[in-house]
Amino acid sequence: MVTIDGTSFIVYMVFKHHILITKERSVRMEWFAVSLASAKEEMVWKLSRYLSDAFAELQLAPGAVELQWDIDIKNGIVRCLGPSRLPRSRAGKLQQAVIRQAVQGLSEYVIAELEPGLLSKIVRQESGYESAEECRKIEAFCINLLDENEYAPDDNSPCTNRKKRMQGISAELLLYLTERPTINLHGFVAFRLADYRESLREVVKYAVDEYILEKQYQDFIALLKYFVGVQEAKIPIVHVIHSDKEQFSLCDGYFQTLDNRVVDDWSTEFLESEMNLEDRVVSSLIAAAPQKIVIHSREPNKQMIRTIDTIFSGRVTMCRDCPACRSHYQKREI
Repeated sequence: MVTIDGTSFIVYMVFKHHILITKERSVRMEWFAVSLASAKEEMVWKLSRYLSDAFAELQLAPGAVELQWDIDIKNGIVRCLGPSRLPRSRAGKLQQAVIRQAVQGLSEYVIAELEPGLLSKIVRQESGYESAEECRKIEAFCINLLDENEYAPDDNSPCTNRKKRMQGISAELLLYLTERPTINLHGFVAFRLADYRESLREVVKYAVDEYILEKQYQDFIALLKYFVGVQEAKIPIVHVIHSDKEQFSLCDGYFQTLDNRVVDDWSTEFLESEMNLEDRVVSSLIAAAPQKIVIHSREPNKQMIRTIDTIFSGRVTMCRDCPACRSHYQKREI
C-alpha cells in the first residue's frame, strides 16, 4: 500500500498476463502501458522492478485504492491497471498522480539500462575509432565522466550529473504519458529525447579528446622509459624529496641540492620551455641518469611519484621514515 498526493493505493504485481481479481471483484482499466522493443524476459522483469521501486518508499496508509501491474512477458509490456468505477474527475487525477510517480522508475530504467547502449552506439558510429578495444576504452571514459560528474559542457547541460539527466527524461516522459498513456520506451528514447541524446554525443566528443590525450601521454611515457633503459648511469643515487603538496627537491647522495651541471643540454632545452612540474622533475632525473632513485614522501600514490616509478622501473625505492625524512618533516613542523 502506498500514498500518492494524499490518495492511498494497494499495489499488486500481476504476472504473465494473468489478472488477479480483488476481493471487491472490481473491473480494471488500463491507466498506462509501457512496451519494450526487445521482449527479452530479463529486460521486462528489470522494467517491472524499476517501476516497483518507484513506489517502494512512499508512505503506507490505510484505506486504499487498488492498483495492479500486469506484466506481459511474451509481448514485453508492463501495464498499470486502476479501478474503473470512479468518478471521471477523480480517476483522471489519480491516473496523473500514478504516472508522475511511475516516470521516476522509467527514468531510472533509461539511465541504468539503456544509457550504456546509447553511449556504445554513438562511440561506434561517431568517434572515428573502429577497434573494439579502443571503443571500449572511450566508453569507459564516458561512463566515468557521467558517474563522477567531471564533465560539464555548460551550466544547462542535462548531462552534468545523474540528477539533471533524470529530471530531463522525467519531464519528457510525463508530458508524453499525459497526452497518450501508451509508450514504447525504446522508440521514445530514439525519437523524443533529442536533447538527451545530443548531450550524450557531447560527452562522447569530450571523452574522445581525453582518450587521445591519455594515449599520447602513455606513448610519451613509454618512449621515456625506453630512453632510460638504454641510457648509462651517470651518478649512483638521487634523492627526490617531496616537501609539501607540489614541492619536490632533487638531492645527491649526501642530500645536497643536485648540481645543475649534471643537467645536460637535452634537459636544459626542455626546462627552458613552459613545462609543468611533473615534466621538469622527470626531465631533470633523466638528465641526471641516476643508478638508483629514492623518493621520500608521505604520499606514495601521488601521480608524479607513480610516473617516476613507471619511467624508472626497477630503480625506484620509496621511503617514508628514514633519518633524513624525520629531519626534513621536523623542520617543516617547526
